[in-house]
Amino acid sequence: ELSYQLESCTTDTEKELAKIKRVKHSLDLEIQKLRKENTHLRDRLNSLGVDTTDFITTSVKDSSSQSSLQNSRVNSNSILEDNRLIFGTSTVGDQIQFLQEELERKTTELCLVKSRNDDTENIKQKDALAKMHRLTGLVFQEFKEVKKSYLALKHEVKASPLSTGEIVKEIQLQVQKSLTDLNSRYKEVVEKYLREMKLRKKYHNELVELRGNIRVLCRVRPWIKEDGTEEDSCVVTLDSDDDTLIKINNKGRIQLFDVDKAFGTDSTQTQIFDEVSSLVRSVIDGYNVCIFAYGQTGSGKTYTMEGPKSNPGINQRALKLLFEETVDENWKYEISASVLEIYNEVIRDLLNPDHNCKLEVKMKPEGGLHVPELIAVSVTDLTKVNQIFETGKKNRITASTNMNEHSSRSHCLLCVTVTGTNPTTGSKSLGHLNLVDLAGSERVSKSMADGIQLKEAQNINKSLSCLGDVIHAL
Repeated sequence: ELSYQLESCTTDTEKELAKIKRVKHSLDLEIQKLRKENTHLRDRLNSLGVDTTDFITTSVKDSSSQSSLQNSRVNSNSILEDNRLIFGTSTVGDQIQFLQEELERKTTELCLVKSRNDDTENIKQKDALAKMHRLTGLVFQEFKEVKKSYLALKHEVKASPLSTGEIVKEIQLQVQKSLTDLNSRYKEVVEKYLREMKLRKKYHNELVELRGNIRVLCRVRPWIKEDGTEEDSCVVTLDSDDDTLIKINNKGRIQLFDVDKAFGTDSTQTQIFDEVSSLVRSVIDGYNVCIFAYGQTGSGKTYTMEGPKSNPGINQRALKLLFEETVDENWKYEISASVLEIYNEVIRDLLNPDHNCKLEVKMKPEGGLHVPELIAVSVTDLTKVNQIFETGKKNRITASTNMNEHSSRSHCLLCVTVTGTNPTTGSKSLGHLNLVDLAGSERVSKSMADGIQLKEAQNINKSLSCLGDVIHAL
């Protein structure tokens, strides 16, 4: 602050000096102007003197000539008249004296103005110097106080029992102790987190088991044009008070079926997936899950599993959920997918351009079934998943029957593998998700299948019958 005041005072002084210099310069210009006027007047006076001398000489030489004298007088009177016009009615000598007095008066006034300006400048300079002296005194006083504080601090440091090095070591020990405590608390938090994650997985999967390892859901398809024109003749109805009960009108005889949950004709793809989403989460925990759509041809199995692009089914929604749930800082996950179909009891890889490649189901050395040489593609987003779906859909075999214009003639399987690794603990998990769109069961007498389609229908019905036996045994 003191340095700022000194700088401000110096700036004010410099401004005043500049102002005084400008006044002095203007006065110098005024003096030069007066001097020029004085010189001009002296030249005029000298000119008047020369004219008078010439007049006297002419008068002496031409005294004999009255007319010449008269002319000279006229000229002289004319000159004098001019002089009177310039200098007034005074005589030349009086005018000169007047001009000299005026010059002296102007000079005296100029000296007085200059003296007053000099006095003003001196006063301002003295005030500025006095102000600077006061500020300098304050600065020196503050400097003395700072120096005194510094000496006291220096004395205190010297008198301290610990050296600087010892203080640094003590601080380092304290920091090290704090870091050790933090690491210990961090490990405790991680252990608690892992325990909670294990409990979450345990309770989640116990809940899934309590709801049933095998669940049967029924979705009633809305009325379509292939059903005819009598919409009132719908044979399947749901109980409004119990969403697990289905009523079927079989030629006038009502049959009741009990399932885990039934969905009406107004159900949405989102509602269907919400019911099975907990099963998809179990795959991340290392469980094997299978979801398949079963029903006669034209019942809407492919719509429920695949669905259109604008309203996707279980397949795409399941992959999307896996991508969202596998975003974990403590675990690293890899998701791969393969698509195959079973057509006339023959396995075909829908992602392999070589459709003649023979595939077989074999037993793994560590246990479990697998299909060697089946192409598995790593997927990280829905764009890649949609590409796989399009390729598989394009290569899948369909045909037109009396029951369905685009009847699937094979069982289609989307096999998803989720591999998880915890870099911190080294733990690993492996889960499988099989999403199956079964071929539709059909009565040959209604579908009017013949030739190749008849063989397809026979193989489809045979495999579905075997599947029913397996589920019944479970």
